[in-house]
Amino acid sequence: MATIKDIAKRAGVSHGTVSNVLNRRGNVSAEKIKLVEQAARELGYQINSQASKLRSGRSENICIIVPRMDLKRYGKLFTSIEAVKPYLVSIVYSLGAALLAALVSIVCVRFVQKSKNKLNKLFEYGALIPWLLPSTLIALGLTMAYGDRNSLIFNKVLVGTTVILLIGYVVIKLPFSYRMIRSAFFSVDEDLEDAAKCMGASTFYTMRKVIIPVILPAVLSVVILNFNGLLADYDLTAFLYHPLFQPLGIVVKAASDENASIDAKCMSFVYTVVLMILSSVALYFGQGNGMQAIRRWKQRRIEKKVYRK
Repeated sequence: MATIKDIAKRAGVSHGTVSNVLNRRGNVSAEKIKLVEQAARELGYQINSQASKLRSGRSENICIIVPRMDLKRYGKLFTSIEAVKPYLVSIVYSLGAALLAALVSIVCVRFVQKSKNKLNKLFEYGALIPWLLPSTLIALGLTMAYGDRNSLIFNKVLVGTTVILLIGYVVIKLPFSYRMIRSAFFSVDEDLEDAAKCMGASTFYTMRKVIIPVILPAVLSVVILNFNGLLADYDLTAFLYHPLFQPLGIVVKAASDENASIDAKCMSFVYTVVLMILSSVALYFGQGNGMQAIRRWKQRRIEKKVYRK
């Protein structure tokens, strides 16, 4: 096998000149380049790419490590308390905030409808203020408001507790909940309410037995949409979450960091897949035929009980 020395001897040039020509570097005349290339062809010389990479210290290869995804990764989500904890925390926070936002909206809409006050419009526009503000600004406002002892909350400090994040979630979802539930109240026939009152029903009983069943589908849709929107929230959560109870958005963001371990990145993928499934199931029951299927199932059970009797 020909070497650089053989090429240099045949071309009548130095070893350094041959090296510069073969490696495309240095200031070499066109005549010498032609002599070296001709000598290399005649001797059948071929550059050893592995030796060149070893000498330069650069391989110019890109290595992609793809972790193996198997059912063990998904099984860890349901067998390890540390893996399932972010889901439990996010579900509790999201569901609690969605229900509270819907409840507060129902009370506020009912109050506005019955008060007939000129300031109602001002109240309604005020309820939409969180829609105009970014989540980070709302988080900073809550931190400043509840970072010191406040007489409105019995001289307690809420920053650093598990309650502050729940309040933040309710605040950012209140405008949407208020507008949707207010629209649902327009479907309530006032004659039904008047008839209930004529029969001696109390306000609370009328609300529970007459109005709530009419607006319930819309309220459930609002709760489910808010629940899905809060499950993986990060912007607000990053400012207000409790270190011991990290929601899903914080865990997924930490797992997507470049310094995160391969196992953490795999779990981030698992979290995302299960989150999509969970959101799809919630939407099925809220927007699809899920509620109708439950009603049919209950109806069949009632019919079976009646038939047995």
